[in-house]
This record gives sequence, C-alpha cells and structure tokens, in this order.
Amino acid sequence: MARARKPAAADFAVPSSSRKAVPEDAARKFERRRARGSAKVEQPSLRRETSGERLSVYLPPELAQELRLKCVKQRRSVSDAVTEAVRQWVKS
Repeated sequence: MARARKPAAADFAVPSSSRKAVPEDAARKFERRRARGSAKVEQPSLRRETSGERLSVYLPPELAQELRLKCVKQRRSVSDAVTEAVRQWVKS
C-alpha cells in the first residue's frame, strides 16, 4: 500500500511580520535629517567598475578581523584595500 505524499512545502510555515509601525513624528524627523544631509554627503561606491580575477587568501583570524573593521570605518571594500596593498608591494 503506497503512502500518500504531502506537498513539498507542507512543513514550512510563513513567518509572521515582525515589523513595527514607525511613529509619525519619528518618520518625519528621519526624513528631515535625510533631506538636510543628502546633498552634502557623497556616498562612496563599494562596487568596482571593472571585474577582476578572484583569488583566495588565507589570513590569520585576528588580521582578517582588523582588516574588515578598518574597511568598514573607511567605507571601502576589502577587495579595494587588498588590491591597493598588493599594488604597493609589487611596485616596491
């Protein structure tokens, strides 16, 4: 006797929305700040205009963490920082 198959998604539940409504005054305050600073602040792009060759590099965990933190603080990608360091090393 063959067992009846259940639909593939039968065990998956749709998550409930965990978003909360933003109070109107907070939304207006956010919009004012964004409008005031958007013309003055130029956001750097973390995307490259040209693609490059993908390489795997193994770094000590503490050095990798320091690299990531410094890149976040400078708002640049890890790839750009590593590319700059390798260029300087190759030229020397």
